[in-house]
Amino acid sequence: MNIINNVFEKSNDFFQKHLIFTNLVVRLSSIWFSFIVNFLGNDWLVCNIVDSNNNVTKQFTALGWGLTVIVVLASFYVPFIEKWNLKNGEQEKLELRAENYLLNEMNNKVSKICKQKCENQLELIKSAKKDKDISLPKIYTHPCKQLELILNSFKDCLKVLITDSSHNISDTDLSINMFYNFPKESGSWKVVNNQTTIRLPIERIINENSTFNYLLNSNEPYVIFNSKQIALEEKHYIRDALDHTDSNNKLKGSIACFRLDFGDFSGVYIKSVIAISTVKMKFIEENKYYKYNKENEAKEKINEDSKNLAESIEDKVINNFKDRFGVELFNYYIQFLYNKKYSKKLKLSKKINN
Repeated sequence: MNIINNVFEKSNDFFQKHLIFTNLVVRLSSIWFSFIVNFLGNDWLVCNIVDSNNNVTKQFTALGWGLTVIVVLASFYVPFIEKWNLKNGEQEKLELRAENYLLNEMNNKVSKICKQKCENQLELIKSAKKDKDISLPKIYTHPCKQLELILNSFKDCLKVLITDSSHNISDTDLSINMFYNFPKESGSWKVVNNQTTIRLPIERIINENSTFNYLLNSNEPYVIFNSKQIALEEKHYIRDALDHTDSNNKLKGSIACFRLDFGDFSGVYIKSVIAISTVKMKFIEENKYYKYNKENEAKEKINEDSKNLAESIEDKVINNFKDRFGVELFNYYIQFLYNKKYSKKLKLSKKINN
């Protein structure tokens, strides 16, 4: 069966690539019988047979029979392959639909498990803060490393969303950073990802005119600047050592920050921000906007499409990763409470022993 399907696939590919030839084959039978056989086929395709009564009848020669059979089969074969390809295409669509359904179901189930895990961790944290005698588990999973792995997967998915054949953002151009804090504890912000993608001290990012700080001081779930230069001019961006500039010393690249808070009706227990930036290419290529629109219209359309992109990132990427981020951030929180609790006990024990 596979051999037959391979033959059909190769035939279909050939017919698709040679459309003129295919159209000739489809029409060949009508041309063959109406023109070639009747007007050009004497003696070599058909011959005259005279019976005893001098009646003349025409018959195909051996060559005529052979070629006619080939022409008829070819004229039927092409439509047959087209129908087979249509049916096969429908089957592939059904299989693809089934695969997508399976992937969606798996994603939904994993998200549900992570969401439940977050809720359980939050309940443990709330109980531990109310009752100091509650035993906390020691976290062995290295939340920081786990978060870096998740951020790498997040980056891969994000690239699929913002990259196309004419706008390919490379791995080295795109950077992802996550910042977090525990507002019911010290409230100090920390960065998850290593310092290879950001050179600014976190104190500057938090306290100065950064995109991160701009988001924190707003009530919005995200902020996005397709142009870092515009963000800089509006005092919502701080230059980084990794930034690139054009020939006019204008900053290249884009930046966006998204807020992810974790908690319940009793309050927010974890605040986090995901910062996404590029240093060379922008999220959205702007030249096409200025080519067909006036400057003000182009800026409006860029802002509108940037907002649409941010909403798409939030809906299609961040929301699918949020609970997975949450599991590791809650692990961080539990680890923080564990170290805080048992370090006090250790200090107290040392004082008693001394």
